[in-house]
Amino acid sequence: LSIDNMQNYSVIQEDSDLFKLISNDLGYLRSEVIKRLENFGLFDLSTVPSNDDQVFELIEAIYLLFSINLIIILKSPFGKNWRMLTLERADLNEAGKTLWIQEDGAGFRKVVPKNLCVVYAISKALRRRPDEVISVLSREDYRDLYAELMQGQGLELARLELIFDIFS
Repeated sequence: LSIDNMQNYSVIQEDSDLFKLISNDLGYLRSEVIKRLENFGLFDLSTVPSNDDQVFELIEAIYLLFSINLIIILKSPFGKNWRMLTLERADLNEAGKTLWIQEDGAGFRKVVPKNLCVVYAISKALRRRPDEVISVLSREDYRDLYAELMQGQGLELARLELIFDIFS
């Protein structure tokens, strides 16, 4: 998924250490999170995952070990856009919550979409994952709906009906 404007996300916390952000959200010590990930089979945790495969391994391990749907937003290597990486097969009914982490230069930010409650309500009504709803609406054909949804000011009923029509 490509994200054009990170201003649609509110920053909750910043840190240079990805694992510290994750452990703070989980309520564990960083060392405990690292130990569990190493026991799971992720051995090189001295550096931040550097390619998509390593990022997906981390996302899957966090999901399986801690029941967290981890979404990592990385700067696209081509241009100003952002890429959203998430585990496609994660069962959001089993996941305790979703954690959004954005890459920020040498550091990371815990972020949330400003209109997250509306996205969750729509995804629940459609029986779809929130990242799937965001992904579909971010396509070129629905860019105006996506922009309106992500502005953080709710949606008019007619616009909500249009979103339901897209998924029916």
